[in-house]
Amino acid sequence: MPIQGFNPQEFAKNLAQQASEFSPPDFNNDQKNYIVSKVYQFCMLAGDAINKDSNLNLNSEQACMISQFIGEWTFHKSVDLMKSSVPNDCWDHVLQTLAFAVFETAKNTQLQGFSPEDAVKTVEDTVKATYEKTINDLSIQGKIPKEHVNAILSQSNIDEMAKANTVGLPEDESTTMKMAAIALLLTTFSKEKAERILTGMPVEQSDQIRNFMNIKDLDQKLDASVALKYLNEFKYKFNAIESKIPAVMVNIKSFNKLYTDEEILNTVKNEREKVKEYVHNCLLPEPDINGQHILSNPISKIVYNYIRSGLSA
Repeated sequence: MPIQGFNPQEFAKNLAQQASEFSPPDFNNDQKNYIVSKVYQFCMLAGDAINKDSNLNLNSEQACMISQFIGEWTFHKSVDLMKSSVPNDCWDHVLQTLAFAVFETAKNTQLQGFSPEDAVKTVEDTVKATYEKTINDLSIQGKIPKEHVNAILSQSNIDEMAKANTVGLPEDESTTMKMAAIALLLTTFSKEKAERILTGMPVEQSDQIRNFMNIKDLDQKLDASVALKYLNEFKYKFNAIESKIPAVMVNIKSFNKLYTDEEILNTVKNEREKVKEYVHNCLLPEPDINGQHILSNPISKIVYNYIRSGLSA
C-alpha cells in the first residue's frame, strides 16, 4: 500500500529540478542533463521500492529522507565523476553502486530509529567507503590509471559548494575600491542595519568600511559603474550577513507567496511535533534561528522538499 503523503514521482521531480539549478555553470547541457536524469531515475526507483514494500512500514517523512539522501549524493558524485578522470563509460556503474548502498543504509537508519544527525553521518560514511572501493576496483580492472586514484578521491563537490556558500568577502576581492563600494551601499541603510552587517564581517574589513562611510561626498568620489558591478555580484552575501536566516528557512517562508500558512502547515499535519513547530517557526515574520525549533540543514532540506511535493500534489 502506498505511503500516505509521499508522492515518489513529484518528489523525484523536485530533486531533479534542484539538481538542474545547482549544476556547475561551466557544465554543458549534456552534462547537466545527465546529472538531472540520474537524480530523477534513482529517486524514482527508491521511491517506488519503498511504496511497494508494505513490510517496511515507513511514514512519509522517512520515505522523503531516504529519497533525499539518494538524490543529493547522486548529484554530488555525478559532478565529482565529471570533474575527474573517470571514463564516461564507468559513470553509470559508479552511480548505481552508490545509489544501492545509500538506499540500503538510509533505509536501515530509518528502520532502526536513528536520529537525523546520526542518519546523515552514517549515510555519508557509507558514501565515502563505497565510492573509494568502487574507484579502487575500477583501477584494479585497468579502467582507471592507478596514479589517478588519489586525485579522483580528493575531488569533492559538496566541499566546494560549502566553501562557495560561506558568507564573507574573499581576500582577493578586498581592494580599496570595493571596500568603498560597500561603504557607499551601507550609507543608504539605517545605522542599526548597517551595524548588523558590519559586525558579521572580519574586523579589518569592517574598520576599513567604516572609515569610508565617514568620507564626505563618497558617492561623487567613487566610480559608479565599479560600485554597481561589485555590489550586484555580492548582493546575496550582504543579505545573508544581515539576516543570518538559513536559506532553507527562507525558501519555506516563500511558499506563502502562493499558499496560505494554513495550507503550508497542513502538509505536515501528520508529522512529528518538532517538524510542525519548525515549519510554523519558518513562517513567522521574524523566525527564531537559534532556538529549539531549528532542524539541521540536511533535515530542513528534506522538510522543504516534502512541503513542496505536498503543495504541488
